[in-house]
Amino acid sequence: MNRLVLVLVLVASLVLTAGCIGGDFEGLGVELDPDVEETDADDTGDEILASSVEAAQDAETYTVDADSRMAVSVSSFFSISVPLEANGSFDRGVDEARVDAEGEGEVEALVFFTNRTAFDTTRYVSDGTTYTRKAEDGAEVTDGWETADGGVDGMNLSLADTVSLYEDADAELEGAATVDGDDAYVLSLELDPADVGDHSERVTDAYGPDTLEGGDDESAEDEQALDDMTEGFDAYLWVDQETREPVRLSYFLSVEFEAEGDDDALISVDTDGKGEFFADLRYGYGDVNVERPDGVDG
Repeated sequence: MNRLVLVLVLVASLVLTAGCIGGDFEGLGVELDPDVEETDADDTGDEILASSVEAAQDAETYTVDADSRMAVSVSSFFSISVPLEANGSFDRGVDEARVDAEGEGEVEALVFFTNRTAFDTTRYVSDGTTYTRKAEDGAEVTDGWETADGGVDGMNLSLADTVSLYEDADAELEGAATVDGDDAYVLSLELDPADVGDHSERVTDAYGPDTLEGGDDESAEDEQALDDMTEGFDAYLWVDQETREPVRLSYFLSVEFEAEGDDDALISVDTDGKGEFFADLRYGYGDVNVERPDGVDG
């Protein structure tokens, strides 16, 4: 089962068994509509995309600034939202990277009950080891620095991770725009919504509240495929006209899903739900200084 589908199913199951009552789904208020100008580029969108993938693979040092948001609601019973902002520096030459993220998750259950959790996360990679530390409302929720195998390219929000999302996509050249003062081509991308949903969930898992971390559950009842749930989807890539490096990626995915009631639950009727997932990732290139966090040995 796709991990995002599993998240939607689990949220729906929580609502149907707990009998929560909340407000209407407000969504993220996001609409992707890039402001572009005409361009006389000779290359097609697919050709620009291919050269951008190659340039990204050659990049040794770069930074990322990320704005990632998700919101899920089941009818008027329950809603959850997780906005986060992250910034990071990556040096592939020495296999070192660091990403710092923060945000505030919100859960609404009952029209008069809202719980907010401020969180911050630091992930650091050095010599094939990934170190992670998370805190919620100022209290550490990890046991010091948790470690796992993994290099720079395997890190969420790394160029390699982001490029894997769109490297095989079909691309159409929409026009030209500027990003941080530099001329860029703007491409619209045809992506698999399931891949985009999985990317959004992995970012939230990596950098969001520890209590929202997901996982595969092969025993969960299969629901609609994410493709069937999709109500709206847009994805755009900005590519530097001179260097062909990817400088910005934005996507927005909206879904609607159904959840069956349970005779043993407080709410036994069938209901529906909605979810929205957004990301805006901006990459910069040049020398970086990856700062080793306090408490990491080395």
